[in-house]
Amino acid sequence: MQSAAQSMEVGIQIIAEDPQNPAMRRRTHRSFFTMVAMDAEGKPVEVPRLVCETPSDFEWRCEALLRKGARQRFNRELEGACRIEAMS
Repeated sequence: MQSAAQSMEVGIQIIAEDPQNPAMRRRTHRSFFTMVAMDAEGKPVEVPRLVCETPSDFEWRCEALLRKGARQRFNRELEGACRIEAMS
């Protein structure tokens, strides 16, 4: 997870547990979504920076930054492909 100037990525994990044996647990799903902080008028506002306090926090932040970079690269490629298509 990570926070940027006006947004933060939130991670969700779904854990399945055997009701007959609660020690039997496994992660079935993992997803991430980005939330943008908005004021009463619907304009983005600053959010506090994420403070990493544990090695796990740093790992989550690093993974979030990698996902953000991948999304940005994908969006640039998509925009370029759309421009090329529009010129045809």
